[in-house]
Amino acid sequence: MKRITALLALTLILAACGGTSAPPTVDPPVTGTLSVNGTIQGWSAEYGRGIQAFTLDDEPVGQGTVDASGNFGIQLTSPQPSRTRPGGCSDAMPASVTSSPSSLRVANISFSSTLSRIIFISLIDSPSPSRSATYLYASEAGSITGQESCAAGLDESYTITYTYEMQLQQGWNILLSTLTRNAEGGITAISYRSESPTADLSGYSWFVNDLRF
Repeated sequence: MKRITALLALTLILAACGGTSAPPTVDPPVTGTLSVNGTIQGWSAEYGRGIQAFTLDDEPVGQGTVDASGNFGIQLTSPQPSRTRPGGCSDAMPASVTSSPSSLRVANISFSSTLSRIIFISLIDSPSPSRSATYLYASEAGSITGQESCAAGLDESYTITYTYEMQLQQGWNILLSTLTRNAEGGITAISYRSESPTADLSGYSWFVNDLRF
């Protein structure tokens, strides 16, 4: 699960600058293929001409094209959800977090350029870059609620707390994440909540973050 924390941190390194993009749009069936479209701020030819999507278990779920202005379209196919929750301290489900039904499994999605998996493409709340959104697939309708905490940082000098307030429909959902940092920039809290794939994300914009250099 430490990889999840790292990926979330990477999506929020971006500075929310350079105007706004049109609200991302989706054409969602509840299950099956999900069509995602938007405009990526700061896109240029050096990032390639494609966008790809993977689950956090590295299952590919879609690939699309990006034009010179950053406009993109991608079809997400239904993944095989295998995780009990979108984040956390370890793979094991703690007693302080409840999944109902217990058989509920999820898969959250990360986006990148087809040129490199470390050219991240992220959906960020422009006025408040501590908040991000992505897409999550649920094996069945249900809920994930509760909190868990564990040591964090290279020297485990502080604690990170994960909070879940998620009501999920079967199939595609929007996963909203909010990060809290300490004075040194370490992530001390991540809260998750979910919305319908048709929820209004007009305050969010797509950004590119190149970590190759």
